[in-house]
Amino acid sequence: MEKIWRVVITGGPCGGKTTAMSYLPEKLSDFGIANMCVPEAATFLITSGRLKPEEFINDRKRWLEFEAVIINTQILHENAFAKLLRAKEPKNSRKILLMDRGCMDTAAYVTKEEFRRILDKTQRSVVGLRDKRYDAVIHLATVADGKPELYTLENNPARYEKTPEEAMLADKRTREAWNGREKLIIIDNSTSFKDKMKRALKAVQKVIGIPVSLEIERKFLVKGFQIQDIPVCCQQIDITQTYLASEKEERIRRRGQDGHYLHYQATKTPSTTLVREEKERLISEERYQILFERRSRNHDIIRKIRFCFIWNNQYFELDFFLEPARLRGAMILEVELTEENDKVQIPDWLRITGEVTGDPKYKNYNLAMRP
Repeated sequence: MEKIWRVVITGGPCGGKTTAMSYLPEKLSDFGIANMCVPEAATFLITSGRLKPEEFINDRKRWLEFEAVIINTQILHENAFAKLLRAKEPKNSRKILLMDRGCMDTAAYVTKEEFRRILDKTQRSVVGLRDKRYDAVIHLATVADGKPELYTLENNPARYEKTPEEAMLADKRTREAWNGREKLIIIDNSTSFKDKMKRALKAVQKVIGIPVSLEIERKFLVKGFQIQDIPVCCQQIDITQTYLASEKEERIRRRGQDGHYLHYQATKTPSTTLVREEKERLISEERYQILFERRSRNHDIIRKIRFCFIWNNQYFELDFFLEPARLRGAMILEVELTEENDKVQIPDWLRITGEVTGDPKYKNYNLAMRP
């Protein structure tokens, strides 16, 4: 089946989603990208049924039923719009669905235990909703973060965060709901609103490969740190990385948590010190096992735990190596950027012993090479 990119536009209240959902389709059309926008399920249900969530938010049974309906409605809409997009556009054209929020946004409005109960009821998993369903998630920070005087309720009748403080809390919970996935891009309020939209557009361009799919990241060595000391919300992801016998830097990866895993195949080509062209695709477990038999005998299999967290509106990944034995205990911090000149604010509670961005010795490909 032909590829349809799925990108979630989420964020805190009054973060710019409404504007983005009109700005992005227009600009993508200019690039010749066929696109459709999937409306936010919660707003659709609230406005269509004249619901007032604040009237039953304290009735947890009713509230959880409502949130389960939101997830099911979101999935129904996404699947329907994907079929429409395939039907109305030429088969070989590039296609993208822009989601006004995604399934994991529900986790921002319930406790972890309540969300797990919702998953059990709907027979779904975090890995399936957070990682497999979407190609990228772009979080637009609430204007209350940095510019509280601009916060308003006028542009969304379904919004029930009445104050900037409530908006900040909702923003934080939304970011944490998506924490742990790859390609979580946070667009803050450090620029004008117009430039904020341009940065969001660049993020979408990067995801779908206009002009190419580039990975822009910086790497730092970390020592003397206990994982349990991370002072912010953190997701623990298990990763197994295997390099293939190939002339290119080609690898397969198993990534997941809580017994649910996804499998990927990727090829990377160096471009500049910070930037690499990256082509990655989701593959079946059966395909993964077939490719695993083609693994390079010159490379060890890398096993690591990835700790994902957000600090000062930047998304960090701290890798703790388990295997091979010679790498056990090593820690490398990575942050992916939208632009090469983006500033990185390293958490002050981490002991950084040096930056290794662009140092070939610290590429996973070379770390895996047998001595």
